[in-house]
Amino acid sequence: MKKELTQRISEIKELYSKLQELGIHKRFNAMDIFYKDVQEYVKEGISSSGKIKLLEIDRILYYKLTPSLGKQNEVVLRHFASS
Repeated sequence: MKKELTQRISEIKELYSKLQELGIHKRFNAMDIFYKDVQEYVKEGISSSGKIKLLEIDRILYYKLTPSLGKQNEVVLRHFASS
C-alpha cells in the first residue's frame, strides 16, 4: 500500500525543515534535481533515490524517497574529502 498524499506532504515538510536548519534548503543549485524528485514523490507517489555532491560544503547528500507504507524516507549528509 502507498502513503496518502497528506502523509507524503507532511514527511517532506519535516524534511525541508531539517535541511533548512542545516542551511541547505534551496541554497545550492546542485539540489535542483533533489527538489524535482521530491515534487514527483509528493504529487505522483513515485519513489526516487540519488546522491548529490555539495562541493561548497564538502558534503554529499544521499536520499531515498519511498511511497510504501511502513517505510521511512532517508536523507543523509556525509562528509567527503575533496582532492
